[in-house]
Amino acid sequence: MPRLSLPPAVITQDSEPLHQHRRLAILRRVLNEDSLPVRARVAGALVLLYAQPVSRIVRLTSDDETVSTVRLGDRRPSYPSPVAELMRAYLHSHRHLPYASSRS
Repeated sequence: MPRLSLPPAVITQDSEPLHQHRRLAILRRVLNEDSLPVRARVAGALVLLYAQPVSRIVRLTSDDETVSTVRLGDRRPSYPSPVAELMRAYLHSHRHLPYASSRS
């Protein structure tokens, strides 16, 4: 296999954090927008609720996530009710996927 070279990653960081009203508006959309994939909605909710970087969210396994909590380091915070419902739908659909990583 030939060696693959990739361009350097460009990491941009907003100079100002999201204001609470904007964060909650985006969270509402994530929770209510059925046209978005459930997986993206769950990831968005975790980013918006717990201020975790996406790189950490994508490393979560089924051992870290339950219907009511998520393991974030030493903490295991509970989801608010609407997020728990979304997580329940995600875990239910995730359980029936045909590839090996869905069984982790």
